[in-house]
Amino acid sequence: MQSEAPKYAVGEYWSPDLRALHNYLQETQYSMSLFDVPLHFNFHIASFLGDNYDLRKIFNGTLVATQPEYAVTFVDNHDTQVGQSLESYVKHWFRYHAYALILLRTEGVPCVFYPDYKTHLPKLARMMRVSHRLNGKQFDMIDDTHVIGRSFDGDYPGAVVMSNRYNSIKKMYVGKQHAGKEFVDLMEHTEGVVTINEKGIGLFPVAAKVCGVYITKENYHESIL
Repeated sequence: MQSEAPKYAVGEYWSPDLRALHNYLQETQYSMSLFDVPLHFNFHIASFLGDNYDLRKIFNGTLVATQPEYAVTFVDNHDTQVGQSLESYVKHWFRYHAYALILLRTEGVPCVFYPDYKTHLPKLARMMRVSHRLNGKQFDMIDDTHVIGRSFDGDYPGAVVMSNRYNSIKKMYVGKQHAGKEFVDLMEHTEGVVTINEKGIGLFPVAAKVCGVYITKENYHESIL
């Protein structure tokens, strides 16, 4: 009996060296996607360096930034945990940051570590639900050492802002068609609302060392269920 080729396959080549992943893809004739190990190590390093890490470099040297069509992005897996063979875990304070960077992004196929979903990160499910709905053009605001953001201007708009040092406010565009709408933080780190101006721009606050995910008030209630 002739077997069919899989419609989708992912492999693991454990190296933080992007060139090694590129070579592996080439040698296997691009027959599969690969876990973005360099991105995982960027998350690991960022979580340990804290406010000494430059968030503008978070996607440097990663598969999702260079060959996104072959990138499976992830935060941690069973082998990266404390005491395991590939120990390189991401500290808890940065885990929501990391998941926002892979789930709320057009490029790459995100993969969630089950213990994070089930136990460790109680609001991760909210972020996962929103990840399937955000649409429109993606605007990256990776322009500050300690505060970066991303926004979407579609029918289901949203904005992500994160800090690794201080409280801040990020000005981001979510679409002129959403002028007057009120956005709230799905992660509930910041109280109050952000009202979009006539140019489609909002001023999105973020507290020190946390990640905010802003969606419209009408979408908020269905996302927290």
